[in-house]
Amino acid sequence: MICLLSTSTNPYFNLATEEYLLKNRSEDICFLYINTPVIVVGKHQNAVSEANMAFSMEHNVPVLRRISGGGAVYHDEGNLNFCFITNGKQGELVDFRRYTQPVVQFLATLGLEVEYSGSNNLTVNGKKISGNAMHVYKNRVLHHGTLLFNTNLDNLVQSLKPVNPVYSDKSVKSKPWAVANISQLASLDFNIQTFANRFLYFLIDEQSAKPASLSVTEMLEISSLSLHKYEIWEWTYGYFTEYYLEKQIELPGDTVYLRLKVVKGEIGAVEAVTNNNNSLISSAFSSILQNSRHCPVQLYSKFRQSPRFLNLTDKEIQNIVKQLF
Repeated sequence: MICLLSTSTNPYFNLATEEYLLKNRSEDICFLYINTPVIVVGKHQNAVSEANMAFSMEHNVPVLRRISGGGAVYHDEGNLNFCFITNGKQGELVDFRRYTQPVVQFLATLGLEVEYSGSNNLTVNGKKISGNAMHVYKNRVLHHGTLLFNTNLDNLVQSLKPVNPVYSDKSVKSKPWAVANISQLASLDFNIQTFANRFLYFLIDEQSAKPASLSVTEMLEISSLSLHKYEIWEWTYGYFTEYYLEKQIELPGDTVYLRLKVVKGEIGAVEAVTNNNNSLISSAFSSILQNSRHCPVQLYSKFRQSPRFLNLTDKEIQNIVKQLF
C-alpha cells in the first residue's frame, strides 16, 4: 500500500483526487487530507435539503457532492479525512470493519477505545468521531471517512439539516448523531497536522505503507477533473432527480405560501399564494422562480433585478432567498 498526505486543503481538489486515484491507479492506496470548511453530501442525497443553505450562504461554506453514498458531513481544518482504495473480488469489496481497522488501531495508541456503531460510524463513549462511506468501481473499492480531531462542532451542527420536513423526495437521509472531538476525548495537546503525520507514520510502521506523492501530470489531471465535475452546479445540485418544496415565505407586510417542483435542480411548476391575496406578488414569485435554478446565487440575482422588489434592501432580498431552502 502506498500512502499520500495531501498538500492541498481545497475540498474540490481533494475529492477529485480520491476519484482519480480510484480510477487511474492500480495499487492499494491510503490518501489523507484536510479540507477548508465545506459541506459534503452523499451521491444519492438532495443537497439543498441536507445542507443548511442559510448557513452556507452566511459563512461562505460551499456544498459539494461526493461519489460515495451515505449521509452528509461537515469538514473543516479540524477534521482529518482518510481514504483507503484497494483491489478485491466482486461481492467482497464492501467491508466497513476491515477498512476502518487501521483507524481503530491507530486511535488505540492514543488511548481511545473505539466502537463500531450504526452502519458506518466509529464512536467513543457513544459519541461519533467518524462517519464512513464507500464506492465500488469495477474491482476496486474506495472507503473514506472523517476523523473529528478539533472540528468546530457548533458549525458542524449548524451546517447540516438531517431532518427537513419542507422537502418531499426519495433521497437518502442523514441520521443525526451526537459528536465529539478526538483531541478532547484523548486529552491531546498537539495540532491536527501532527495528528495527520502520526497517522501517516503509523501506517508506514504498522501497515507497511510506503510514502508517495502525486506527479505534476497527475495534479494537472486532477485539477481538470475538479474544474469540470466537482466545481460545477450540475454535479452538486443538478444531479439529484426530483423533489418538492413547500415553504411559507415572510415578506415585509405579507406572507407567500409556495409549493415548488424541482427537477435536476431547476424549478418547474410553481404555486404561489399570498396571505393578502396580492396577485402582483404571487405573479412576481412565479415569474422569478419558474425555470430558475434552485440555487442562492441565481435566485438572489433574479429577485434583486425584479421591478416588484426594487424597494427592498439587499438584506431583505437575502432573507427571502434564505427562506427558499
